[in-house]
Amino acid sequence: MAIEINQISELKKSSTVSTFLLIIGLVVLLLVGGSYFYLQNLNNKLSQEKQNIVNAINQKKTAEIKDLEKSVSLWESKINDYNIIFGNHGADSNVFAFLEKITHPKVWWSDITFESQSAKAVSTLKLKGSSDTFISLQQQLLALESEGFVNKIVLNQISLAKSGNPEFNLEISFFPGILKPIEETNQQ
Repeated sequence: MAIEINQISELKKSSTVSTFLLIIGLVVLLLVGGSYFYLQNLNNKLSQEKQNIVNAINQKKTAEIKDLEKSVSLWESKINDYNIIFGNHGADSNVFAFLEKITHPKVWWSDITFESQSAKAVSTLKLKGSSDTFISLQQQLLALESEGFVNKIVLNQISLAKSGNPEFNLEISFFPGILKPIEETNQQ
């Protein structure tokens, strides 16, 4: 019988702990619920107060202030238009830096024509040049093909000059990235 008494006392202890935890859980639940409704009410009051302040400010605006706000809005619109224009503007000078970097030491350019519609469109570079040998010309073409900005290379015409050096016309089309300003190009 002593064993049964110990079991009953353990049951009483565990039910006391369970009751205590249940009470603490209910208190926490009530606190959370009360806090939610309090904060919701406070939020509504502050929103209404903000709306009242905005209405009071709007009522006190003079015609002069309203005209100034319209003027500022107009200038802001113009500035945003210029930002759009500058954002689409390409740095055509990047083509010259590209040519300087990629040109073979034994290749010379005598005529350059660059056609670009915007920084987001494919651009075309037409070159007339000469080299000391066909090997130099081939090395130049391979160097151009290895560049990431080059979309397509077309060798339009090739002939021999009186001196025996090859003369040629190239047409190179570039992906739009070549015209990005230098800061953006260096980050890639």
